[in-house]
Amino acid sequence: MNHVLPLFRTWVLRAILLSPSIVLLIAAVPRFASGVALEAAFPVPSYMVTDRSLPINTYRATFHVLEGASVSDGETQIARARAAYLSGEVGPKFNALVDQGLSHAPASVAGWTLLSVLRTPAGEMQAADAIAVALELAPHDYYLAAWRARAAASLWDNLSADARDDAKRVIREMWSNRELHHEFRAILAAQGGARLVTAAMVDDPDGLRALNRMVARERLGLPDGN
Repeated sequence: MNHVLPLFRTWVLRAILLSPSIVLLIAAVPRFASGVALEAAFPVPSYMVTDRSLPINTYRATFHVLEGASVSDGETQIARARAAYLSGEVGPKFNALVDQGLSHAPASVAGWTLLSVLRTPAGEMQAADAIAVALELAPHDYYLAAWRARAAASLWDNLSADARDDAKRVIREMWSNRELHHEFRAILAAQGGARLVTAAMVDDPDGLRALNRMVARERLGLPDGN
């Protein structure tokens, strides 16, 4: 008995000393799984971050590849849901996937924007609340500007005054950047798009006329004259 007690204490001490390493290892496993999945899906997740268009089959394959990611990796689960959406898949299970992703990554602008888009057909007020969060979280985001503007345009009637102001700021910043001018036709085609753009540029009549000319020339297949 006299020999057992010191031995027991030794093992307890070793367990205590090793416990931080064990905890770190357990915590690292989900991140490792997500890293492997993201590496296998590269470069599609990066392209989605920059809102670049890819073939539908590519998005569908990316959705399946990202199945290997940890469910606790919110950003990757949101990327998985967005890949499904871009491949044409919709339905309650994808809404649930976004909800789960946001529960682990509540500051994901892409997640809130996607949630807004997915909920627009059935729950416009919830969708409007979601896009309002996306606009507030990253008011000057360059890569998601056009996507958020289209989502906000389609929900214009349901947006709060603050959300409308945020959406109008996005439009003005997009117009100030020639690299984003090509996105305006899709925004104007969205329900509420013309009202959003007009409200955003009401104090810039010259800019609004230039925008109208640009869109008209584009429809006629003419080069941008601005």
